[in-house]
Amino acid sequence: MPGPAIFVNRSTDGGKSALVSPLSARLPGSHTLIRNRIPDWLVALILLLLPIRIFVSPSLHISPADWLVIASYPIFVATIVRLVLMKRLLAPSFIGIVSVILISLARSALSAGVSIYALVNKAVGVFYLIALYLFFAAYASQSSKSVANISRMTVLSALVHILVAIVGYFRRWHILFNDPCYPRLSGLTGAPVSLGIITTVSFFLAFSSIATKKPLLGRWTSVAAVICVGAMVLTYARGSYVGALAGVFMILLLLRPNRAKLVALALVVIGTGSVLSWVLAERVRSVDPRISLQELLRRPHTISARLEQYRFASETFFTNPFWGAGLGETRVALGTNVHNTYLWLAAESGIWGLLAAGALVLSFLVSGWRWFHESPPDDRFLAVGWLAGHIAFAVATAFSELLYHRHWWLIMSVLAAGRQSLKGGDRPHRRPSVNAWERAIEKGGKGDEPCMRM
Repeated sequence: MPGPAIFVNRSTDGGKSALVSPLSARLPGSHTLIRNRIPDWLVALILLLLPIRIFVSPSLHISPADWLVIASYPIFVATIVRLVLMKRLLAPSFIGIVSVILISLARSALSAGVSIYALVNKAVGVFYLIALYLFFAAYASQSSKSVANISRMTVLSALVHILVAIVGYFRRWHILFNDPCYPRLSGLTGAPVSLGIITTVSFFLAFSSIATKKPLLGRWTSVAAVICVGAMVLTYARGSYVGALAGVFMILLLLRPNRAKLVALALVVIGTGSVLSWVLAERVRSVDPRISLQELLRRPHTISARLEQYRFASETFFTNPFWGAGLGETRVALGTNVHNTYLWLAAESGIWGLLAAGALVLSFLVSGWRWFHESPPDDRFLAVGWLAGHIAFAVATAFSELLYHRHWWLIMSVLAAGRQSLKGGDRPHRRPSVNAWERAIEKGGKGDEPCMRM
């Protein structure tokens, strides 16, 4: 069996090698040797499989990516734990969300009993999502290049799903439609809102990099952004539309020096993508004239059903505002999920569930904000793209239940790892060098001011 990894630190000893313990070694960069790194191809494969869901029953589905992550953990558990401890990637807000889920589960067990859905999908599911988060965070924190790689792989994997879904939409493959009465683009994800939010995040990553000197996919970045917009429109997921508007506003707010150029690009990209989606939709409507754009957008039966869900969840919350009704109780009563994560947590976990959801959203919003301000100017588009994706999820989850959506935990992992990766040597002028300290001591001063900036 191979021995433990040896870490060599040359950053502070004038070029002399020194053996240091793994917990004191600097990560990432050329100063550190990491054994058993998480390979790019494995992450690319997981990202490709991540949106795919195989339904075992109406309330239970299996994702191939889940099994691949579980199988990979024994191989890379040492690397993941080491990076998580060194980079402090485990968010304190996880304690709150896990606590309210377990307390709600216990409340259900003591009252009417726990359903299989609540036990497996919700209680066990939240622990798996944290494990998925740690896997992606460990990979992304290996170096700043890993952040760029996972960003690029996220866009490319989304494009594969978009192309498969569009071909199915064009060919009238009903197996790729979530609802045969409404041919909304869903592809292999199994739900239009899932594909809509995935394409929205991919659009943010591509669009935010168009105005930079090094776009994410080179000259094809603009094409990818247009395709993402076209696919997002064809999903007819209204929550994704609202989330996309919030994300675009965030991009325009943060990239202020390029605002005029970005506004022009946004109009061109969104306009071209909308025309592309309209042409494809007209092709389908020419086969089935009963389908109208107005009907696809309105879907009055879904609006009335969700208003009823919101009314029931609100009444449940006010009946027991402190502890809630218990995990899975709203699904038992309604036969479906409450299409609003905040109302769902408030109804089943009380005020504590609402506070835990708010803390989760705000903590990673702060992480993304700090990553943006600490990044070099040329690399800020990565932070902007992922931060806009987080905003889109936080808004869209008010129209659907997205807390257990894998891609949101992917976004949170990159937001946490992106900032932490800058602390391993990629962040410019983070600490004064040894020579700067020596010069400051000789002069009796405080050193070079730009180097003193933390």
